[in-house]
Amino acid sequence: MRIARVFFNVDMRMSFQGLTQVLKDAKIDAGKLSKGDLLVFLNHSLTAFKVLAGNSYLVYFNNQKRRVPLEALQYLPEFFGGSEMSFQKAVEKSIRSKLQPSVRIVKAG
Repeated sequence: MRIARVFFNVDMRMSFQGLTQVLKDAKIDAGKLSKGDLLVFLNHSLTAFKVLAGNSYLVYFNNQKRRVPLEALQYLPEFFGGSEMSFQKAVEKSIRSKLQPSVRIVKAG
């Protein structure tokens, strides 16, 4: 899997059909996407995103009022299991990559 393209300033109220129109406007043929291609759509405030996977799955993530850490997006393919995704694991891997390998991340709560 790989992130084929990231789109910014997308209205998160769009459905699958609306996002397909965004692809058409960008001259991307959704039918030619490989099964492992991920398309990421981010809203204007960078607090939410949708992932279109291989023209068949649509996953929505809302970080409420906090911005999505963009550096974590690179790890989405690793933590996307086809019909579900662990964005938290992608964030943790992003943090670990910036810290020393000996630092352990503990989730509060």
